Amino acid sequence: MVRKKEEKIFFWFNCIVIALSIYRIFLSTRIPLSLYTNQVYDDQLLFDYAENILEGGWLGEYSVGTLVKGVSYSLFLAVCHLLCIPYTIGLGILNVGSAYIFVRAIKDLIRNRYIRRILYLLLIYSPVTLALLISQRAYRMAIIPSAVLLVFGCFIGLYLRRDQKISSLLPWVLGSGGSLAFFWNIREDSIWILPFVLVLTIITIGYYVAARKKQTKLALRIVLCILPLGILYASQTGLSALNQKYYGIYTVNDRNSTGFGDMMSCLYKIEDTECPDYVWVSNKTMEAAMDASPTLDSIREEIIQSITAWGAGEYIDMRGDLISWALREAAEDAGYYTDAVETNEFFEKAAAELQNAIDTGELKTDHLFRFSNVADGIPVKELPALILNTFQRMQTVAEYEGTGLSTDNYGSGDTYDIRRAEVLLGSLGNYQISEFEINGWIYARNASDDLTVELVDQNGEYLDTLDFYESPDVYQANPESEHAKVCRFDQILVIPRSINVFLKLILNGQVLGTFEATELPGNTVNAWVETDYRIDPNNDAGQYAVAIGNRIVKIFKTPASVVNILAVILFLLYTGCLVLYFIRRGGLDEKIDLWLIIAALFLSAFVLTLGVQFFTSWFQEEMYPYINFYNAGSYPLLQCAKYLSIFAGVSAIIEMIVHKDMRVEEDSASGEQ
Repeated sequence: MVRKKEEKIFFWFNCIVIALSIYRIFLSTRIPLSLYTNQVYDDQLLFDYAENILEGGWLGEYSVGTLVKGVSYSLFLAVCHLLCIPYTIGLGILNVGSAYIFVRAIKDLIRNRYIRRILYLLLIYSPVTLALLISQRAYRMAIIPSAVLLVFGCFIGLYLRRDQKISSLLPWVLGSGGSLAFFWNIREDSIWILPFVLVLTIITIGYYVAARKKQTKLALRIVLCILPLGILYASQTGLSALNQKYYGIYTVNDRNSTGFGDMMSCLYKIEDTECPDYVWVSNKTMEAAMDASPTLDSIREEIIQSITAWGAGEYIDMRGDLISWALREAAEDAGYYTDAVETNEFFEKAAAELQNAIDTGELKTDHLFRFSNVADGIPVKELPALILNTFQRMQTVAEYEGTGLSTDNYGSGDTYDIRRAEVLLGSLGNYQISEFEINGWIYARNASDDLTVELVDQNGEYLDTLDFYESPDVYQANPESEHAKVCRFDQILVIPRSINVFLKLILNGQVLGTFEATELPGNTVNAWVETDYRIDPNNDAGQYAVAIGNRIVKIFKTPASVVNILAVILFLLYTGCLVLYFIRRGGLDEKIDLWLIIAALFLSAFVLTLGVQFFTSWFQEEMYPYINFYNAGSYPLLQCAKYLSIFAGVSAIIEMIVHKDMRVEEDSASGEQ
């Protein structure tokens, strides 16, 4: 009877979980999207990739932007489009599916089915999935949190099932390889996940070797462990072969690899003790490089013009890696980037000349510590400060800084391009513009006066001039004025909602003043004016969903600091319990698995955040919110790490209490005897 009642409770609990899962997907469809079609090297470029894939032309005609971004996000868009799944629903399904895989993976660690489902709900409603810059923007960062959960879930699931039958391992092996290949090609800096993958693979292989299984089974299981890496290798080989077929060069990316990557690696190494840290390649360095490289010198004029254009008309040093984009555009202006082979040969030649100048001492190198060959270096003495900043950033991520939704997430770009993106996505964007309608009539009371009316904004900037047309009804009511014959107007301005419109009256060539529509000078003009803002209906439709999303985010944010402290304390407690357990019993069995997974999640978040802190060190203050944007993958890792830490610590406390009670009972029994 008790069992039946318990199953009934679990059934209804499951129904609630399923309902909340479906609602989470529906909630995604009502949150307004930001479509930045004027971001030609970012959002619009990935839209173009997807459109070209759907048309069967791979990534389109070769140009300066063809091989610079990962293709996974564009493939995701194309698949959603082919399956007639709107982008927002696809995003919701990916979110729910990845959380399910992760929770399913740790089933043997958390045997309580209620706790697993609560963890699942916490993940699908995670604040990172309700973030203005990450999830509301139709860009590749929106799928990063789910993709991270998917990769970690599949590899952890494979590791925890290492003793199961091979047939049970296969789905996790294929899932690990497929999710890793998908994640690897979302961005160009996905290498941060490799330490986790390699360490877990090595531990699993070591376990098999230590277990001394039969030779055939041992070999097969080791192959299965390595297979995900083989799938990744196969995917990169396939993409390179595809690019060679369409463009003639065997590469996945021609910005960080090939001749261009080699050239940038040389440029970043050239010493310049006078430029600030946020400048990776100064103009002085660039000029020295052009002097040392006849190939670069051949496009000197285009390079200077491109740097000047990126500097808003000033020939100034560029921040961070922006110089790489300026150099690509300079080569394009010089006639390259129409043929991939020719362009690659140009940069290979330039790289060889720069490397020769470095080898001969013509160009001096800075001898800095480098995380990557295609980025600037950092003095070794600054590493402690970088590590400290990394931990501080991880704290803000764990407190969900940078999350929350907005209805003011207006996109930007040409209206036609935004419309194209909406057709591709099957979802509506949140337009930055609104329609301001002004209609009515106005004329000068004095018959000898000539009236012109301009529409201006709150800063006095010109917007438009009223065009008058015939107004017999007004003249019939005001026959004493000839001006009343032609005084009607009805115009629409397409402007942002933030702009307030005023009427600037110009009488006989002289400015009479600027007035609101309701405050026109009645002694000079006779008027009736009506105004109305036509706001994007999609913006209003998303307000309720945004309000719900922000309430959910607040539920997470409010106790975040306390939860974080509790997680650290309980993880340390669990670590101490493991040490005592090992000392007393000489083994750790499955308890070490939970500890390893928590440590792997935390350390992976540290590696990612460290890279982000370094890369964004050149950001100006207005770009600081984008630090968390690039940290999108850290949110789910730290979230999972702290929830598992709390579970581990509480489980250890309960186990200690239970064992203590058992020992007390045993002592009592002994005393009675």
